Amino acid sequence: WYQRRVRAGAGKSALCNALTVPIEESEEFYHKIFPESAKVDIGNTCTILANVNYLGAPEKKVSFIDTVGFDSTEKSNTEIAEFIVKLKECCDFINLFAVVLKSPTRIEDSLKDTLELFETMFGKGQFWENVVFIITNLEQSDKKIQGRKKKSIDDCSLISDLSKQLKKIFDLESTGNLPFLIIDAHCDMDYDDERTRFEDSANALYTMLIDKNRREISVDIITQAVGKYEGLQEAIDKAKEENNQLRIENQKLEKEKEKYLRAAK
Repeated sequence: WYQRRVRAGAGKSALCNALTVPIEESEEFYHKIFPESAKVDIGNTCTILANVNYLGAPEKKVSFIDTVGFDSTEKSNTEIAEFIVKLKECCDFINLFAVVLKSPTRIEDSLKDTLELFETMFGKGQFWENVVFIITNLEQSDKKIQGRKKKSIDDCSLISDLSKQLKKIFDLESTGNLPFLIIDAHCDMDYDDERTRFEDSANALYTMLIDKNRREISVDIITQAVGKYEGLQEAIDKAKEENNQLRIENQKLEKEKEKYLRAAK
C-alpha cells in the first residue's frame, strides 16, 4: 500500500487515520498516527510510514506510507529524496497507490505533474495498473447526496467526467474504467447511512489492496528514474547521510539509556 498525497490539504492524513480505527469505535479515543494539517494548503513536513491494523482488525495488517505534499511551492528534490530513501529502506514492494483528491472537478496542473512523476518513477504501465483514486470530504449522508443531486451534481457523473479527463491526458483511452472510491474521512459513524457507505468503500479498498492478481511493484525500480531529475541524486545521497547520522545518534541514546538504567539498579 502506498498512500499518495497529490495535493496538500487533500484530507489524505485524515483518511489514513480513519482507516486505522474499528468501525464500531469512536476515532476520538484513538491516537492519530498520521499528523493532520489544519490548513488546507499545508501538508506533512515529512514522509511517515506506519504498520497498522486496517479498520482496527489485527488480522488485517497493512503498511501505510503518508507522504509530503509534493505539489506545495516550497517542496523540492529534498522532499522527494526523503520519500525515496525512506521507501527503499522500509519497503520491498508496493501493492497499491492511493491518489487522494478533495472533491475534484478538473485535473489541475499540480495533479498532472505529480502523476507524471510517478509514471517515471515506477513505470507507466505498472503505476496505472496499481492505482486507485479516492475522493475525500464529499459528505455521504443521504441528505447531502440528495442535496447535490438537486443542484445537478451527481457523484457518479463527477467520477465519470474526471476519469475521462485522466484517460485523455495520460493516453489511457484503450484501458478500462479507472478505479475510483468516495470515502468521507470525517463521516459521522453514529448515522447508519454515512457509516454504511464508509464501511462499503473501506472494504472495497482493502479488497483492492490484497488482490493477488495485482502485480506488486518493487521499489528497486525507482532508481531507474533518478537520472531524469536534475539534482535528485545529490538530494538522495544527502538524505541517506542524514538518516545514517540520525541512526547513529539514536544508537548512542539507547546505550546511554541502558547505562543509566543499570546504574539506577
